[in-house]
Amino acid sequence: MIIVRGGVTCHGNRTRLMGCFDQECCYGGILPQGVFLTDQEMWDQAVAMVREEYAALPVEAKSEVRLLCSVIRSKKEELYSIAESSGAPGLCAVCGGACCCKGKYHFTVIDLLAYLSEGFTLFSPDFHGGQCPYIREGRCLMSPQFRPLTCIVFHCEPLERMMSCDELERTYSLERGLRENYGRLEEFFGIRLSQGLILNYAAYLRGRSAGILAGAGGA
Repeated sequence: MIIVRGGVTCHGNRTRLMGCFDQECCYGGILPQGVFLTDQEMWDQAVAMVREEYAALPVEAKSEVRLLCSVIRSKKEELYSIAESSGAPGLCAVCGGACCCKGKYHFTVIDLLAYLSEGFTLFSPDFHGGQCPYIREGRCLMSPQFRPLTCIVFHCEPLERMMSCDELERTYSLERGLRENYGRLEEFFGIRLSQGLILNYAAYLRGRSAGILAGAGGA
């Protein structure tokens, strides 16, 4: 999980060069020197790039991505269903949704592919509030099947104490399955896609990759 510290964004919600913990060693900063983009601009350009790259994939490649994304959505739906039936909504209301405070970098390329692979309408984030940009009026903009892995895997001790042994073991199994399928998509494309979409785009801007889906199998 990446927690954004104070001062990551400056006037106009623009991403600073050294904008989040432990990114200096990976990128030398979030953006190349002299490049200043708002979070919304980063998002819009990243989404547009992935849309274009996905559209250019061969039919066989799209079928493989569609199948893996379908499995991922199904596992997320079941995982949320178990948590919901065990009392997650009530617990989340009590703690005020503390897990959802800083989610800017949680939405990954794989999460975006879950939308694109079936032509689902993508939500519009709000980067101007003080909370997660994927929350509006106290509610997540994504239905459970589309939420990032970080947001759908419930490592919550109070919630786990309310689950039966069978439910708890099933959640662990679903989490393992989700990570395996995320890994299969990364192997298929030959590039790390389970970090934030915005971070993948920042790597492209810095010349670290030819694109976001660069190296796609058969592309």
